[in-house]
Amino acid sequence: ETLNVTALPKGFEDKADHGFQTFYEGKSAELRFVNLLNAGTASCDCDPNMQMSKNDGKIKFTPNSAGWCKFRINTADGMALLDDSVFVQQVPIPFILLEGSSDRSISYSRLSSAKRLEFKAMHPEMPNFNYDITGMSVRLVGASETSQEISGGTVSLTSEQLSKLQYIVVDRVSVQTQVKLIQYQEPIVIQIKK
Repeated sequence: ETLNVTALPKGFEDKADHGFQTFYEGKSAELRFVNLLNAGTASCDCDPNMQMSKNDGKIKFTPNSAGWCKFRINTADGMALLDDSVFVQQVPIPFILLEGSSDRSISYSRLSSAKRLEFKAMHPEMPNFNYDITGMSVRLVGASETSQEISGGTVSLTSEQLSKLQYIVVDRVSVQTQVKLIQYQEPIVIQIKK
């Protein structure tokens, strides 16, 4: 008696709560697999340093590019056990925030005691992701009409500049991530409340 059986490679397990999992380039992620006996080697085309934990049934990876990321787990003798892929989104454009501001305005008293403006870049879906502000183009309206190129995310202010300052206009922010440089080009206007 002959019995023909065809077995196809398995895929990754869905999250237990059936939540939608989103992957971003540069953000570490984890996938689960179940019932893969005799798992040998694993490969991934978006992270050459991917790690597989056979005991926990997990693959940990950090995608280095956007697009489809393909995974393959083979047995010790090279037969395919799992063939699957996930779609990786581009790094989201961060929000540029000014420390101590509220609704795009900052009080003169707070600014005169700090004597500087501290900007930071962040995104709610990327809580531990490193968005590093490397440079900005800033206009101090009232104190100076010409743009200043600032290195980093801190703008130092003199007492004379503070006394004349009415608005701060940020024309450009350069944000470095571990995967690419993002140029934030939308003007940010901050009012000084006296």
